[in-house]
Order: sequence, then structure tokens, then C-alpha cells
Amino acid sequence: MPSLPYKPLGTQIIGDKSIAAGGETVNADLPSDFTVTGLLITEKLVQDTNEATLAEKLASINQFELVTRSGGPWKISGTDLFYMNRDLLGKEPHISQNSVATDNYIIYKSLLVLFNPLGVLDTRFGVSPRTRGAVRFTMGTDAATGCDDRTLTVEAVGYEGLNCAEYMGCFVDPFTSTATDNFRDIQADRVAGMMGVYHFQTTGVEDLTTTDAPGLKEIGWAVAKSVRTKTKAHALQLLDSAWNTNARGEGVGLPNSKYTLMNLGLRTGQYVPYTNNLQVYLNCGVAEAARTHPLLAVRNE
Repeated sequence: MPSLPYKPLGTQIIGDKSIAAGGETVNADLPSDFTVTGLLITEKLVQDTNEATLAEKLASINQFELVTRSGGPWKISGTDLFYMNRDLLGKEPHISQNSVATDNYIIYKSLLVLFNPLGVLDTRFGVSPRTRGAVRFTMGTDAATGCDDRTLTVEAVGYEGLNCAEYMGCFVDPFTSTATDNFRDIQADRVAGMMGVYHFQTTGVEDLTTTDAPGLKEIGWAVAKSVRTKTKAHALQLLDSAWNTNARGEGVGLPNSKYTLMNLGLRTGQYVPYTNNLQVYLNCGVAEAARTHPLLAVRNE
């Protein structure tokens, strides 16, 4: 029987740590013996007063970063990672909880960081061991999270013997939008192309209560401020994004007016090839705090 070109999918725990009450930074190296297609992140949170609100769930991870010997192609807040899990995977992060006593809950929260936009089971994209990658989690405080005890477990998922040319990167670009055209530059180090854009606008796509000025009207891409394509943001909510959430983080079947995903090939593994002066284009209706996350095809070294 012929041998397989690579071994089956496997996982490896690269970090398992109790988090200090005042918050701390947790570092872990990626495996040196297989290509990583994603990270499974599990938090155990012991609630000492009540069931966790959505705000408390979001407060635990302040920031996630992936750093390689050539730079940091991943940087995202825990809040944006929470919602990106929902929009990229089509479901909420997995959360389970159990009341062990009156006003005392144990909660497990699991997130997925995708280095392969087609999913961890696909073999086209992944972070190669030759990048010498390491991950960093900046954790919030017990007080903000509503807990008195937390444990963070990080597991790398991937294939041994697989040599991917590229993996998906994501960096945060915070800025204050202008109420007209906004052009955001792409970080070009080892970037092969742009697979999509994930955008957060404080005001949101639509405000149906006091004004008809949307926070984000259109989203697209441009080269040297020459717009190549653009789409109505509200239409993208239908095409690419998922749903809004209530206080517990459960879907309620409404467009999320703050988070907008533009898919340029995320679900097919395609992308807009990088050229000099490649930019994200945003047509905003108001001047508001915003965060843009270009989703990039990054070359392994």
C-alpha cells in the first residue's frame, strides 16, 4: 500500500497555564515538527458571582498575536476574534457552562484561530515550521472577566510533513474614519495577496433610530487610491456576514451592523494578487473609530 504524502491531522498542546488575577502575557512557540493550520483556544473560567455576560466573555483575551522571524502577520483583539469566529466559521464560538452552586458558574469558552481560510482540515494553507512562529496572548483581569480563577489552553492543529507555500494572516488597522472615502494601506512584508477584509465601525452599517447616515456605506479595494471594486456594505451583510448577538452571545437572526466581512476568495482559497499601493477602500458616512483587518495570503519563508 503506498504511503500517504503527509500524516493525518494531529493536535499538540503548546500552552496550558493558569492566568494571574491581574492579567498577564502568555507566550508559546508553534511546533517545530508540523505545519499549523489553526489554533484551538480554550478558556476555563470560574465565575464567583453570576453567569457571565457577553462583555465579561469578551474581556478575557485583550489581544492575540502571531509573531514569526520576519515580523508579526497576525494581531487582533479578543473581541474581534470572537466575532470573526462567528463570521468566518458561520457559528458562534463554543461556550458551555455549569452552575456548581448558587451564584457560582464554571464556563468553558473555545475559539479558533484560522491560519487556513478553508478550515483546519484543508492542506493548502498553513504556518510552516520554518517561520519559527510563536503566539502571544495578552490576558485581561479577573475583575473585568467576572472570574476568580482562569486557565488558558492553546492547542496547535496541523499536518506533519506538509509544506504550504502560504498561510492566512490578519493584522488590525485602527483609525478614525472620515465621512468620505478612506484608503487604508496594506502591510506588504511577504504578502502574496488580499483574501478579504473584516471591518468594525463603531456607528455600524445602519442606524435606524436617529439618522440615516450609515457608519460604513461601501467597502472594496483600490490601487493607489484608484478604486477597482466596491460593494454596498449592507449587501455584504447578506452575502458574507452572519448575525447579531444578544447579551449572552447567542445569534438572534439580525444583521450585525458593526462587523462587515468582504470575501475576496476566503472560502475558495483565492485572493487579489498583491501589487504596489494595494489598499482597502472604505466609504464611510460618519467620522467614527474604526478597525480594519485585511485578511492576507502570507508567504512562508
